[in-house]
Amino acid sequence: ELERAREEQRLNIPAKRILEKIQSIPSDLEKLKRRWFWELLQNASDYNDQVEVELELYSDKVVFKHNGKPFRPIDTENLIAPDSGKDEESTRTEDMIGQFGTGFISTHVLSSRINVQGIMKSEVSTETPSYARFQFDLDRSGFTDKDLLRKAITSSSSQLSSSLLNCGYSEGSFDTIFTYHLDNNLPGINKGEAVSSGLEYIYEVLPYTLVFMPKVKKVTIRNHGTSFVPYYLQDYTPVLGNGICKIEIGSQNEAHGARSIVEKHFQVSVVENASVISGIYGTQIIPYPEKITKLFCSLPMIGTENFSSPIVINSGKFMPKTERDGIRLSANDTENTSIMQSAVQAYIQLVNSLVIQNFDGFYNICRWTPFIGEDYEKRWYQVNVIEPIKTHLLSSLVVRTAAINGDNNNRITLGQTKVPFFDQEALKKGLLPEFYVLCSEFIPHLIPRVEDFNSWFYNLDFNVFKSSKYELKELLENVQQYGTVENLQSIIASPKPWLIRLIKLVIQIDPSLLDQYKIIPNQAGTFVLHKEELNYDDELDANLIEIHDVINDFEYRSILLDKDFEVIADLLPSERIKRESDLSSAIDDGLSEVPEDSRSGQKFQVALRLMFKWLAECGKSESEIRKLFKWFANKKPQLFLETIDDADRDKVLSIARSGRLAPLSKLAESEISTEELNTLSENVEDVVHLAKVLDEVDGGMDLLLAYAELIKQDDED
Repeated sequence: ELERAREEQRLNIPAKRILEKIQSIPSDLEKLKRRWFWELLQNASDYNDQVEVELELYSDKVVFKHNGKPFRPIDTENLIAPDSGKDEESTRTEDMIGQFGTGFISTHVLSSRINVQGIMKSEVSTETPSYARFQFDLDRSGFTDKDLLRKAITSSSSQLSSSLLNCGYSEGSFDTIFTYHLDNNLPGINKGEAVSSGLEYIYEVLPYTLVFMPKVKKVTIRNHGTSFVPYYLQDYTPVLGNGICKIEIGSQNEAHGARSIVEKHFQVSVVENASVISGIYGTQIIPYPEKITKLFCSLPMIGTENFSSPIVINSGKFMPKTERDGIRLSANDTENTSIMQSAVQAYIQLVNSLVIQNFDGFYNICRWTPFIGEDYEKRWYQVNVIEPIKTHLLSSLVVRTAAINGDNNNRITLGQTKVPFFDQEALKKGLLPEFYVLCSEFIPHLIPRVEDFNSWFYNLDFNVFKSSKYELKELLENVQQYGTVENLQSIIASPKPWLIRLIKLVIQIDPSLLDQYKIIPNQAGTFVLHKEELNYDDELDANLIEIHDVINDFEYRSILLDKDFEVIADLLPSERIKRESDLSSAIDDGLSEVPEDSRSGQKFQVALRLMFKWLAECGKSESEIRKLFKWFANKKPQLFLETIDDADRDKVLSIARSGRLAPLSKLAESEISTEELNTLSENVEDVVHLAKVLDEVDGGMDLLLAYAELIKQDDED
């Protein structure tokens, strides 16, 4: 009885540990079904200087095997009864990643029954090493019952002991084999469900992992007719270097088909215990896989996909949380905080290297999400991680702008960059591309080139990089500062079409902005607010506008919308229109307001002369004139005389009394020059006599002209 009690007591701790871990698997299913492969890869790497791994997929089982060193007796016991030796430093090496045995339990997400096969090496020192082949089952089907688990542990130990068979050992052979029987799944987990999820992103994530695990020399996945993966064979072979690393991915779709190779390249930067990595293709930084973890402890830390880092960080010295889904950054977590500070320096080093090498695509390593954690952790992270990275990016030449004058190498710092920005509400209207085009025409030297714009917009955290956010209000403010269409033309060759597009955009986004920023041009070319006095132009006569501006103190065009902008539908209320009657009334009022004793002034006299000239040319009837100019029409005779100097006024009166206004007016309106008119006036008697002679001769004028032409010709001869 005492022996049985001792045995039960000895098995209580591992049974309890297994019970805790197994029971939580269905609850942590989403996380664990993506983790099982990495746990197995970790175990293969932990105890070997170098190792190759193979994963074989069958419809009813998954087989994981590697060609590492043989097991030690303690290793098999740790598998059977986890925790039995985890704290023994003698069983661990410096570069071990996890706690052997505990993480392995989570691989039961594939199956409640695992068959383990391998070769055990005797630790008794002899000249000739002794090896034995073994196998046993790890049956956790009774995962809710501690008694059943104790019995299962005892059964596995018995199987292990009874299976031992002396054998030889050939280094490099795939002797370590873990077989997961998919028909023995835990309750709540569908057959093969975890296999599919675990393999889902191996193609994307495993290359990054292999860069961080130099001891793993090759990983091969063989598919024996399952639907888990779409290929027959795929293998991953790392070619690691200093700074730039390469992973060769070979694929074979059929058993006897051709093997194709794809290469994935990475740039790595290392500072002390931290390394950062970025995928590259040619001279382009490529985006990270969608579900990649941001933190690696050589292996991906499932659960850190949204960790607040713009780049993937790896350290074998990270101290993960118990669940291995993140790290703590409290004042007591000095190892983790030190690593993160080294990672910041590695990131800065990587950015500098990529800038020197003229890489593009920095937006792929500038994206991060808000930090999730305790307030003191957030404060520490803000000061020690976000701020140094932000400061460096703002001063680094990481943004390529549009080519100017054929120069395709226009690079500016992120601090100089202006990224056209719309909030979520404005984005729904689908007008961001138009806003980008307007900005790129206005400040092309500060705007990311078109092929990069969306990536900068969606990757950059504008709460962090506030200076890089270029909103519609900022563009309007900058345009307003130019003041006139003429000034705007200094940076935009065709300012009016550009302004029309801008105003149309503002109307669709937020029309009230037109009442805050002066960007609508009047006919004087000056920018004004929408709410200011501004009107449509009903084809107003330019000569009348000139008369108005002479007699009044402001330009009438300043209240008229530039005609080119009338194409913008509903820019102004329909009732805001200036017609000829409005203009003539303003002129009439302006003339009437000049005191009689001031009408000899130049301004009034110029206006009067222009007015009488317009009346002579407008072709309007007297009734129309009276309707348009009520005050002026009544004062016209008096005003007419006021346009004449005192010296000439007697002459005008003489002409008026002569009764010859009509013919004299016709003479004045003819094309006769002043010199010719002077000649006539100096020879009036001769002209009268000539007229009488010509009047008495048929065709006299023609004869006279013909005779005069002959005389002219004779004189020339």
